[in-house]
Amino acid sequence: MQIRSNDLNSSITVKRSILFLFVFVVCAAALWVVLRTGQPRRDSAPADVAKVDPPRGQDVSESSPAPTPQASGSLEPVPVVAPATAPDGGEKISAIIANPSLDFPSAVVRLLEILPGLTETEQAEAAQHIANLSDEKSAAQWSAMLVANQLPPAAGEVLFNDLLNRPHDLTMPALAAMADQPFHPKTKDSIAILDVLYGQPPQGRKWAAFVKEKLAEAPR
Repeated sequence: MQIRSNDLNSSITVKRSILFLFVFVVCAAALWVVLRTGQPRRDSAPADVAKVDPPRGQDVSESSPAPTPQASGSLEPVPVVAPATAPDGGEKISAIIANPSLDFPSAVVRLLEILPGLTETEQAEAAQHIANLSDEKSAAQWSAMLVANQLPPAAGEVLFNDLLNRPHDLTMPALAAMADQPFHPKTKDSIAILDVLYGQPPQGRKWAAFVKEKLAEAPR
């Protein structure tokens, strides 16, 4: 009985050793698995820091929008200032007519000066003001410009018609001077008027000399 008891104890001891060894192996294996799965892989990068190379030939600055600066506060709108515009022809004419510091002869001179920069309609308007403001001295000034073809056509037409209402001593010499110029725009009109008043000059004689003679013959 003593021997069988010892054998039984030995058997129990062996079984306990085997069980302890099995538990130790299981625990060691579980610890290895935990350590293995918890360690990050060195050959992979986190998704949020993964670097993606841009396509070949594409500018990086084009593929990624520029950062938009954050406004620190509301911005006041910048006022838009309209560029200053020069007055038009009508305004220039009105300014001259309404200028109290200009007498009639001075206003005529100023209107004559701005004629080249006006439109045809404005030139005709300015010429009508010139005619209305002109005394005989001012009329003699612009009639000389009319004879020399120094006035724009639109203004010249208005002043030519006004010239016909001036005294003969001013009108007839101007018409004769224009009649003697083959290429003047008012040559035909001047010849037609003089022909009605005095007839045709003798062959080869200038209109200017012929009209001067006729004026001298007229009763005073």
